[in-house]
Amino acid sequence: MIHHSRVKSLAGGAEVTGRMLAVLTASYVSAIQSGTVPCMDNAVLALAEIENTGAIQDAMSKYQCEMEKRVLKFPTETQQEFLNMHMECEKEAITVFMGRSLNDKNQKYQRKLKELIDNKANEYSTKNEKASRDCCRNLLQELSATMQNDLLAGKYSVPGGHKLYLMEKLNVMERYNTRPGKGIKALEVMQEFINENKDIEAAIVQADETLTDKERQLAEERAQAENAEREKQIMEQNNKNLQQRMEDQERSFEQHKAMLMEKMEQDRKMMAQQNELVISQKLKEQEIMMKQGFNDKMSALENEIRHLREQNRSEPGICIII
Repeated sequence: MIHHSRVKSLAGGAEVTGRMLAVLTASYVSAIQSGTVPCMDNAVLALAEIENTGAIQDAMSKYQCEMEKRVLKFPTETQQEFLNMHMECEKEAITVFMGRSLNDKNQKYQRKLKELIDNKANEYSTKNEKASRDCCRNLLQELSATMQNDLLAGKYSVPGGHKLYLMEKLNVMERYNTRPGKGIKALEVMQEFINENKDIEAAIVQADETLTDKERQLAEERAQAENAEREKQIMEQNNKNLQQRMEDQERSFEQHKAMLMEKMEQDRKMMAQQNELVISQKLKEQEIMMKQGFNDKMSALENEIRHLREQNRSEPGICIII
């Protein structure tokens, strides 16, 4: 006849898997061989360290795997689009971590996981920015090819040359601005392009014999004003991106907190169910003892049952320090 025993568990309700049982067994054997007294608390602590370290590794693997799928979409059009990608992957990573973590007191290992994910997210953010810069530079090189060839050919070194150059530059800028998929560094790369060519434009202005001194001055002032406006826009965009990163950190904290609370509630319910099973067994033992007259042991059993019931009624203390 085949008998089935119920699943073994640790204090707190965590079920013992084959892998975990092997670690506990190894700890006991090692203690016996060294001549020390086997201690379940020490074995569980060692098991928790192994499981939580493994949980972090599994979670980071999950995060990187999911982010690598999304790298194919780089550059993202906005910073928020990138942050949303990151949050989706982080949530999946936390789910993996929660599925394996064990007795993570004070959320030591969960905080370590968050630190590692934040660092990895910064690396992916840098990749996203680089993809945007590369895309924008290649696009400007393509759009300004005609203008660069005309410069080499001396097309703008004639009377009225500045007007021709200005028309071509504005044409390049307009086509650049309307092209999608440039990413979050579009404005900065355009500013770099303008700055790289400002000395050339200034030389064309000075060489254009059709311009008066007043017109040359106005052209220079207009270029400076446009430059200042772009710098202002870049600063505003950078501030907006910084604000979004700060808001993302807050969302990340709330996500970690919510998933931790969910796991703690699941653990509480599991522990309550297991306590009810123990209570049921104790009640049966109590009934047998009553029939057999073992009144001296009844008090101890009643205390055990009372303790288990109080444990089920009490709410676990929760300290969120992520």
